[in-house]
Amino acid sequence: MLLPQVYGQDLLTLVVAVPALAASLYFAVRGSLRGYVVWLGVTGYLLYTYASYAFMTAFNGLYLVYTTLLWLTLFTFVGGMVRLDADALK
Repeated sequence: MLLPQVYGQDLLTLVVAVPALAASLYFAVRGSLRGYVVWLGVTGYLLYTYASYAFMTAFNGLYLVYTTLLWLTLFTFVGGMVRLDADALK
């Protein structure tokens, strides 16, 4: 039942999210605020993806990978939000 959704989400992550994450990280490291905001958005998407994998899929051989990726993206997203300069964003 969830298998087609998981395959579609994996394909979207691989084809769209990973290149967008790499490109936005490239620009964010060079000081672009837009790149940083896009990087945070893609990281938020990955956080949602891995949270749904960790909580909605059955236990399988990749469960520890899902939970590890969930905590890593959560830590990265929260750290990125804390570092975001709200005044510069205005």
